Amino acid sequence: MDTQIIKTKLNIPQIHPNLVSRLRLSDQIEAGVQGGNKLTLVAAPAGFGKTTAVSTWVHQKNRKVAWLSLEESDNEAALFLIYLLASIRTIWPDFAEDAFAALTDSPPAPVSTLIPTIVNELTELDGTLVLILDDYHVITSQEIHETISFLLEHQPHQVHLVIATRADPPLPISRLRAQRLLTELRTADLRFTSDEARALLNDMMGLELENEDVKMLETRTEGWGVGLLLAAQSMQGRIDKSEFISAFSGSQHYILEYLKMRK
Repeated sequence: MDTQIIKTKLNIPQIHPNLVSRLRLSDQIEAGVQGGNKLTLVAAPAGFGKTTAVSTWVHQKNRKVAWLSLEESDNEAALFLIYLLASIRTIWPDFAEDAFAALTDSPPAPVSTLIPTIVNELTELDGTLVLILDDYHVITSQEIHETISFLLEHQPHQVHLVIATRADPPLPISRLRAQRLLTELRTADLRFTSDEARALLNDMMGLELENEDVKMLETRTEGWGVGLLLAAQSMQGRIDKSEFISAFSGSQHYILEYLKMRK
């Protein structure tokens, strides 16, 4: 299989130096990894900071992390598995050498025949591996879902999977939840609290808003991070910020433009 690996898909996203501190989210992710859970599911609509939350945790903790940013073009099972192995090989360059070669042959070996071998090699890893699949909602291939489900069913104790997605994928989530092997960060967790909204609006954006205005804007945006940021950008340079906040709603044209771009 003639495949050119796009290395930037394997890069852990950088975080803004003035990012609002949301340690509570990092603590939730870390608790799941330390507690031996198999999966951390970060699921929320666009603009709630899923990627930022996970990448911030990565930069704060000293762990071996394999990152894969997914795209719609990754819906071919062999290509998906090539990228998954490539992400792990950024840490262990010789990992699953035979399986990787078999996938890059022409034609590639069937994915179903390689997964048991890959799982067995994961059991031999030295140390904990956190495998992060970002934007998993773009994956529609049933074969890929079955591959990840097989991994979750047979996952070695030293491997932890993190999935960031806009919608729950067809994976054994209910079973993992019942077994207490699942950590979940949902929309309610990712919403900005009043203190976080104040830090974003006043400390990061320099708006010097009164507490009442911060609370009103947080309520109007329902703690939606992008909504707060876009509103803050629109308020810069305005004299009567309270009047803007009183009139603010989710129907503002820049909010609709963002949602249109992220469909």
